[in-house]
Amino acid sequence: MNEEPRETWLDKLEGAVEDAAEEVIGGSSDEEEEEHVEEADVGIESEQEMCEMDSSGDSGDDVDVDDSGREVFYGRDKMTMWYKKPFRQSVRRGAENVFQKFQKLNSYSRNVQTPLESWRLLFTFIDEIVECTNIYIRTIEDRFKRARDAQATDAVEMNALIGLLYLAGVYKSSHLNVRDLWARDGTGLEIFYSTMSYNRFLFLMRCIRFDNVLTRKDRLQTDKLAAIRKIYEEFNDNIRKSYNVGDLVLSLIQPHIDRRSKIKTHLTSLQRSCKKFASKEE
Repeated sequence: MNEEPRETWLDKLEGAVEDAAEEVIGGSSDEEEEEHVEEADVGIESEQEMCEMDSSGDSGDDVDVDDSGREVFYGRDKMTMWYKKPFRQSVRRGAENVFQKFQKLNSYSRNVQTPLESWRLLFTFIDEIVECTNIYIRTIEDRFKRARDAQATDAVEMNALIGLLYLAGVYKSSHLNVRDLWARDGTGLEIFYSTMSYNRFLFLMRCIRFDNVLTRKDRLQTDKLAAIRKIYEEFNDNIRKSYNVGDLVLSLIQPHIDRRSKIKTHLTSLQRSCKKFASKEE
């Protein structure tokens, strides 16, 4: 009698627990479905708002036009500007930004192998300098008591003179007394007094000329650079034939080509020594 009511009570309790669990599971699924439905509704509303914004932007209500006539949007700061349509990606580059010539060696100097060969390509007028220098020497040779003191020069000696000038620059001798370079007490340079004498060096430095002094006066009336015009133009021609600087360099120096300025010179210790030597001989 007592066992049957107990079993019946347990069965009812188990049935009640199962019903409660089913109700809980069923309720959570219903809530999830409602949340999904609400999210879907929000997504639809946001898409509708974006479509409305796009349509309003296309209609031109919030679009402004800049100075070039392009449609733009302004940011919140009313300063930042956004173009409505992107720029074209395939735009042809302007002719002023296209370089046709690049830096390179020309065929005239392409086979050069040594620095001496490069130098000879540029300084092709040594014989002209020798000729013009000898013309001037003949005009002043009567001022010297001995003929050997006013002896004419040649291309070999002229190359040696230019080489000594290069060495003087290499050894930073621009502010040094020229006589110190020919010193034989161990403070001078052997290559200088082994190449030529001190007086011969000063004589050549005084007499070196780059044009015919007999016709210079007439040429100076129309050309301020008459004393070096022929050598100057030949040197520039050699540079152009040897090397192409390219359009970039030409575009940088073009504004300065037409400027005219008088050449200012400053006497160095070497020039002062040559002038002093000339005054003593005269």
